[in-house]
Amino acid sequence: MEECKAWKAAMPDLSVLFIDTLSTASPGANENASEDMSRLLAFSDAVQKQVGIAVIWVHHKNAAGDRERGHTSLRSNVDSAWEVNRDEEDNRSVKLVKIKDGEDGEVLGFELQSVWIGTYDSGKPMTSCVVRPAQVGTARTGKSDRLANGQHLFLTCLDDAIVQYGGIVPPDARAPSGTYGVDWSKFRDIYKAVKGTGMEDGAIRAALKREGEALISKGYAGRSTPWIWLTPAGSDYLTRHRR
Repeated sequence: MEECKAWKAAMPDLSVLFIDTLSTASPGANENASEDMSRLLAFSDAVQKQVGIAVIWVHHKNAAGDRERGHTSLRSNVDSAWEVNRDEEDNRSVKLVKIKDGEDGEVLGFELQSVWIGTYDSGKPMTSCVVRPAQVGTARTGKSDRLANGQHLFLTCLDDAIVQYGGIVPPDARAPSGTYGVDWSKFRDIYKAVKGTGMEDGAIRAALKREGEALISKGYAGRSTPWIWLTPAGSDYLTRHRR
């Protein structure tokens, strides 16, 4: 509890604490015992009241996959519960299976987007994931128009570069008004970090030229030196296909 209070003092905007996972955070506790689970839930209530932040427990399903593991008090005594799923067609979704004093059953689709966040000392790219909204049940439909691996990588690196270093493309660059783009050199550095380990500069330049020209001709990207940007078609492609 004191540690939670210290976090809140250091970060006044802190509003939620995720505990991942329930079993990892409670070594020795019996998931099937109401006494042990009640202690965990009592801790959550105490944190909410004394620190003023919500507590979310990450937990796994049972072997049958039809509900969470452990005692029924887990679901009975929480304010809300979400069920995260990934089906055989690679559709990801989160379903509101319980909410106190509200209507449950809502399902939201999402997908995981890999983003470049830096470089390890070894020179290898450091990546993480962010969640992006997606339509529920569209994974099978979207796979048929997936680009070749090289063009797909080009677009994902371009998107990362725009997120990290981008800005509005100036009017004289012949891009639609309000288009976000990035300086080619910034994009090239990210592409090299992800693609170019062990590759010579000439091979990198050839890959950039080949994939870039193909994507521009397909209408997925635009370029006017020194700027490069995603078109609406390119952004839509990433929304459907990026993992």
